[in-house]
Amino acid sequence: MRSKHILWIIAGLSVLGSCRQEEMSGDPMPVEFRSGTTDLHLDMEYLALDVPDDMVLGNIDLIDDDGTYIYLLQVQSAGAGVYVFDLGTGSYETKIGNRGRGPGEYVIPMSFTLMDSKICIIDGGSQKALYYDIGDSFRYLGDKPVEDISSFEKYDSNRLISGNNVYYGNSGFRDKGFLLLDSNFTVQKGMVDKMVVSGYMTGPLKSVYRSGDRVRTYMQSDPVIYEYDGCEMVPVYELSFEGYSFPSADYLRKISRGGRDYTRALRESGYISYYDFFETEDAMLSLFMSGGERHVGIYSKRTGKSRIFTESGLEKISPYGPLFISGTVDERIAIVLPVSELKAMDNLPRELQPIVRNASETDIVLQLIKVP
Repeated sequence: MRSKHILWIIAGLSVLGSCRQEEMSGDPMPVEFRSGTTDLHLDMEYLALDVPDDMVLGNIDLIDDDGTYIYLLQVQSAGAGVYVFDLGTGSYETKIGNRGRGPGEYVIPMSFTLMDSKICIIDGGSQKALYYDIGDSFRYLGDKPVEDISSFEKYDSNRLISGNNVYYGNSGFRDKGFLLLDSNFTVQKGMVDKMVVSGYMTGPLKSVYRSGDRVRTYMQSDPVIYEYDGCEMVPVYELSFEGYSFPSADYLRKISRGGRDYTRALRESGYISYYDFFETEDAMLSLFMSGGERHVGIYSKRTGKSRIFTESGLEKISPYGPLFISGTVDERIAIVLPVSELKAMDNLPRELQPIVRNASETDIVLQLIKVP
């Protein structure tokens, strides 16, 4: 056991010793989402995904693209898995892997990551990272153990970054918000203290993402978006929402004292209890919860204009509610619209009407939002 511990330290030093030094500002850029009636124009496009009639895709938990294909993850239900569609036409390509415990199968597909010519699916049931090629076959390539890692992004060939949503697996790092991993998913170090350590949490599903060639991540109840600079996590954005606030560390420690479930108290407190963050080359978008209601904040990088849409005003963004914002497609924010629900609605946007009319009940429409 002692020799194994020494080897772990040596491995950690080899990774940390390869830090590339960069000069980055120590002060994060303030990003303010404003209430009021700030003029913010949104360009909308729609893409119908041709879902086979014998498939049922409900709530899509994660979505991404690689310039050729769109990948949709459904975590729950008998249809859990990653589904692939053509980015240009919306035609169905395949489902990657299947439910089960055999080679190439998963129990609970928690997240996926696109990397090089492969896609990696994290299975929370078997605690494995399953690799498949990206191409005509999407064949299974192999797997690696991941302990309690629920999501990650690749930084370089030797380093991975994970948002540390779970606290119970590697107790040495349960109080850290982010983890540096090697290519075998062995934890090398933890970075940035969590405000509260608890078995209860409010999400998000995947708190780490790529922005160009950079890896960024965030954690609940912390308004800061961090970026890994090759050595440490550096703050790049600090979010604020006019009329809404994040809970203080003292308040979180108080309501979670003794390991109790604090999520209900946080939801009812009026503080921001949950937020998802999405970034494109033009915009930032946050879907957040406050006082038990959904809100959406959109920020234009080019103009600095922003807008907060309250629950009662979300129809100004999308005709269907509640909103399912699962990721980005082609540098646009992607909202998932089930055709079965759209067909029952009146007063659909004019450009959406022919798409819905020609789609089948099982199809999905992606509403793609761009902020000029």
